[in-house]
Amino acid sequence: MARSHTARFIPSTTRSLITIRDGIGKFHPYNMKGAQKATTTVRCNDGRQRTFKTTANMHSEMMALNHMLETNQWRLVLGAVIKADLTDVGPQDFQTTEPHCGFCTVMLRVLHLPLTKPTRGNYNYAVNFNYPLPALVKSDPYVLARVLDEEHYASFNKIKALLNSFVETNPDEWILNISNFAFVNDHHYVDGDDWETQLAWDEVVAKDGGGLLNAIWAHVFKCIYETNQD
Repeated sequence: MARSHTARFIPSTTRSLITIRDGIGKFHPYNMKGAQKATTTVRCNDGRQRTFKTTANMHSEMMALNHMLETNQWRLVLGAVIKADLTDVGPQDFQTTEPHCGFCTVMLRVLHLPLTKPTRGNYNYAVNFNYPLPALVKSDPYVLARVLDEEHYASFNKIKALLNSFVETNPDEWILNISNFAFVNDHHYVDGDDWETQLAWDEVVAKDGGGLLNAIWAHVFKCIYETNQD
């Protein structure tokens, strides 16, 4: 389980989450006022609006984001979401009627998306540490780096250190390879040509049918859950 594997990384991830929340400012009560599902509205490239509701435990914010990414109307660049024309996604492009839960609040901040009503609240199934993310977000190492290190998109060493808990090889004997572009050990960037044993990020994503990636994110979700304060 991610809990036992990554327990020693909880303080580091917690510090990152605290810093991320500190950058948000004002928080609202997590009060759905009787609503069973949240509703998020996005403005599409053709100017028309489209509405999404929470479905099968994926929150409306992530449903909307998933659609905009999969249809190439928005894109991920260095772990942040921008429009296809490379402009920022503004409040007129993305808004949620109900308050964001504490999980959505953190993720929207990390992704540089507008926050309507940020909260520190845990949603009904938060204790399961399974918060569904769009596949493109979940598999993006820049997004994970932002979460683990105070929104710094290039902190792949944080990911590598976390992965040590799941890799049998001695931590000092392997490096993480990000798309043959960035190579890191536990502390900093290195020259990939100097290392025989490398783990490619694509292998991490595919490992155990996505099980390894799920375990990594479960660690993040546990830390969000335990640091949320409604």
